[in-house]
Amino acid sequence: AAIDDGSAQLSVTITDRSSQMISGSGYSVPVLVSTAVIQARRLFDQDLPALLKRFDYEAARKAVRRILQLPSQDVETARQLRRLEDLLVVCDAWDRFDHRRSMEILERLSDRSLDQRLLFPLKRVVGSRRILDPVAETEKWSYMPGHGLEAVEDLLRNAERRAAQDRYDDAVGRLYRAMELTEQILLKKTADIDTADVDIEKLPEQLRGVYLIKKEASGDGGSFQLALTNAYDLLADLEHPVGLHWRQQRSRIQDCLKTRNHSLFAHGFSPISYSDWKSLAGTLLQFLQQAIDDTIQQTKFSPLAQLPSSIAELLP
Repeated sequence: AAIDDGSAQLSVTITDRSSQMISGSGYSVPVLVSTAVIQARRLFDQDLPALLKRFDYEAARKAVRRILQLPSQDVETARQLRRLEDLLVVCDAWDRFDHRRSMEILERLSDRSLDQRLLFPLKRVVGSRRILDPVAETEKWSYMPGHGLEAVEDLLRNAERRAAQDRYDDAVGRLYRAMELTEQILLKKTADIDTADVDIEKLPEQLRGVYLIKKEASGDGGSFQLALTNAYDLLADLEHPVGLHWRQQRSRIQDCLKTRNHSLFAHGFSPISYSDWKSLAGTLLQFLQQAIDDTIQQTKFSPLAQLPSSIAELLP
C-alpha cells in the first residue's frame, strides 16, 4: 500500500543490539528502503506486457521513465531500462511513420544486434519510400534496396497494430492508403508514371489514344490525374500482374471500399466496426499481400516482420 501511495517513504529500523542483549541498551536508527527494485519487477511483470501487446510504445516508454527516475536504482536494472527506453522511442517513431527519427536513433545506438531485427528492415522501408517521396530522396536519407513495396508492407503492419488497439477507422484508413500506394509505386517503377500528373507520352503507343480521350473527358485542362481505380486499370492495361489481379477482383474490391467511403474517416459518418474491419481486411489484405508476395518472389528479400509486441522481442 505504501508503494502504491507514491509519496510515502519506507524505512527499516536497525539496531546495534545483539541477540544476547536483554536490556534496552544500544541504539536504533531508521534507514530508508529503496522500492525501485519492486517497482521495476512490477514494470516487467505487469505493466509492460499489457502495453506492448497493444503496441502502445509511448505509454510503455513513460512507464519505463517513471521507474528510471526512482532513487537508488540497481545499476544493472537501470542499464536495462535505459536500453529499453531507447528501443521504445525507436518503435514509437516508426509507428508514427517518423522513419527518419527512428533510423537516426538506431544508428546512434550502434548496436549490431539490432541490424537484422530493426535497422535493415527500416532502411528497406525508406528505400521503398524514396521511390515517391521527394523529401527522402533530396535529403538523401540512409536506405537499403529491397523488393520495392516495403512502404506498403509497413502500412499493413501499422494497420494491424491499430486494429490491436480497437482503432478500426485508423486501421481501415491505412489499408486504403496501402491500396493507393501500391499502384503509385508500381506505376512509377514500371513505366515512370506519376498518378498525380500522368505523362501520356510515356505510355505504350497503343494506349496513348485511349488515355488522351480520358484526359479530355476529365475536363481538366491542367495535369491528368488518376484516382485509385483508374490507376489500377492502367496497371491492367500495361499487363502488370498486379493490374491483372485487380481486373479479376475489381467489382469485389470496389464493393468492399464502399464501407470505408461511408465512414467519418472518409466521406460519411458511419463508424467502422470490428466486423467491418474483418471484412475489409479479408479482401484488401489478401489482394495486397498477393501483390507483395508476387514482388518478393522476384527478389531475395524476405517480408517485413511486425514490430515488437513483447519484452523478449525488444530485449532478446
